[in-house]
Amino acid sequence: MTETTVQHLFIIDKINEQKTINKAKVFLKEYERWHLQKDRLEKWRHLSKSPFELTTTISSEQIAKVNLECDLRLHTLEPV
Repeated sequence: MTETTVQHLFIIDKINEQKTINKAKVFLKEYERWHLQKDRLEKWRHLSKSPFELTTTISSEQIAKVNLECDLRLHTLEPV
């Protein structure tokens, strides 16, 4: 093994555990906000199918972002 490969194996020693825990807490606490946004977008999409004209449209990118953020948090919580 080269020296750089050995250094990569010991990168865990350089991880700041407290910062990692704090960032994970913030990440998981944001689940409620993303879940509420997902619900709102789904309701808005349902309304957009009504005969009434809506002035705001929802892009597929917005929907994908919200779904991704919710899924990331759900998959993170599943093993716990």
